[in-house]
Amino acid sequence: MAKPALQLASTSLGSLGKLPLEILMTIARFYTLLCKSNRRKPAVLPLTRVSRKVRQIVVGTPDLWASFAIFDTEKSFHFARLCIERSGSYPLDVELCTYLSGDGSDLGDRCYDLLHPVASRIRNFKIPMASKDGLDVGKGILASLEMPTLEQLGLHYDSFRRAEPISSISMPGGGANIQRLTLGGLHPIDSNLNNLKSLTLTSSLYCKWPPAIISTFITESPSLESFTFIGDESGFEVKGGLMSSFISSTSLRYLSLKGEIAFELTSSLLLALHAPNLEKVHVAEPSLRINAVGWVEVADQMEERFLRRKDTFEKVHSLVLDPWPDDDDDDDDPEPRDDMHFFRFLMVAFPNITSLDLDQKDVRVLSICNGKHGSLPPGWAFIDRLTIHDNPAHHALKRVLDFAHFRNRSCHNYVEEDEEESEDDDTSEESDDDVGNEDDDTSQESDSNVGNQDHETGEDQDSEDRDEPQLIKPWSLKPACGDVSKRAKREGKRKAKEAIMAKVEKKGDFDCTLIETVIIKCRGKRKVKVNQVIGRLRKKVRSVQVLEALGPA
Repeated sequence: MAKPALQLASTSLGSLGKLPLEILMTIARFYTLLCKSNRRKPAVLPLTRVSRKVRQIVVGTPDLWASFAIFDTEKSFHFARLCIERSGSYPLDVELCTYLSGDGSDLGDRCYDLLHPVASRIRNFKIPMASKDGLDVGKGILASLEMPTLEQLGLHYDSFRRAEPISSISMPGGGANIQRLTLGGLHPIDSNLNNLKSLTLTSSLYCKWPPAIISTFITESPSLESFTFIGDESGFEVKGGLMSSFISSTSLRYLSLKGEIAFELTSSLLLALHAPNLEKVHVAEPSLRINAVGWVEVADQMEERFLRRKDTFEKVHSLVLDPWPDDDDDDDDPEPRDDMHFFRFLMVAFPNITSLDLDQKDVRVLSICNGKHGSLPPGWAFIDRLTIHDNPAHHALKRVLDFAHFRNRSCHNYVEEDEEESEDDDTSEESDDDVGNEDDDTSQESDSNVGNQDHETGEDQDSEDRDEPQLIKPWSLKPACGDVSKRAKREGKRKAKEAIMAKVEKKGDFDCTLIETVIIKCRGKRKVKVNQVIGRLRKKVRSVQVLEALGPA
């Protein structure tokens, strides 16, 4: 980000000085936020070279200089002193990078001399460590500095040389004031976590979290509202046993299991956790490379547990589901039936969700929701908001359309409508083949026109079409083999849909909530077939929002 910004500064950023102060400060804060990943120098530094007026404003704004990193170089210490001076009395966000320090380095002593005078201003402190020497530096700084206003602490230790057990470390001030804690490879000892509200545990190949420590974190943090586990498949130490049979947290509101999550973590944690006030869950599909978890049995255990404690997850209304990361070299990916049983487990665990966020690869779960999966009962009857991301393709949106029709089937005669619109699909496929599947520049306009017609003149146009006499042309009466094949194809499609609906109705009444909102997250231009499905979806759902991100598809 820095290089394009500097190139832009030499041409057009000179006009920033003409902007009002409030707008200029908003641009400066947004720029520093985007460039924060480049920690070797202050992110705000390039803005001081735009113009004299901009420099005066930026230099005189303390919060723009309150975030900096410290490396084992003299230039880094120079920038750190500059940030401390220009930040005034503003709270500090400091990162101590120890992984570049060599043998015999005095990084710890120099860092203490620099931060000791301003230790009372440090609000956020991060220390990544990758060696024993770096770990010793981090422990020494935390033990020597008194940081009474410290609220956020991030510690990550991952030795790249060999696997090691979780190391212990003391929290500054006993951790009494820490509200947000991120840990990787380090376990706090003799700590008071009564005020901890957010906990993030990271895992990697050489950092394994025993389940007993995870259970202790949750149970001994009475104010914990958010728990996130970012893992690697090998990062969950199953040799130490699974989770304890019961983990209670009445304060927990948000639960996230991201990254490459092992199957034992997902199943054992959700079976053991009792969080009656949990509201939102973000979970990734766990690895099923080792067939050690039978999701059918786990779902049965969850149902039995709900009979005893119905309030376990009754307030969970939002679920975000991430797919298992793609790996072209891996031949042991889970079979679709394993995925389906995992989805069924989630339906049993969180039966009351109203908002579902899916990757386009996981839209097949919607067939279970509608009861169209032969061996699995329907579920998630209260969903009224559906989000599909990762630039959904035509076939994924067709599943969404079918799902929306089933839930909102009382609004339209879907079968007859499909007979009419199937011709459009056939012609669209032919046009796509003719142009080599290229994007249509007018697809955006046609999509918006479909939506506008529904709200403005859709009903009037329908009535006009019915009243207008139709002229029968002689050449339209000629028989054609192509027309007969298309007619037979549409008839077969209609009968198949009727059979599916009859099969679903035989299972009993399935009372469900209407789908009110569908959000589609796209990137780049949309193809003609995608726009056509979106147009049909707008006729089924009250609100269809298409969010487009910048950049290539």
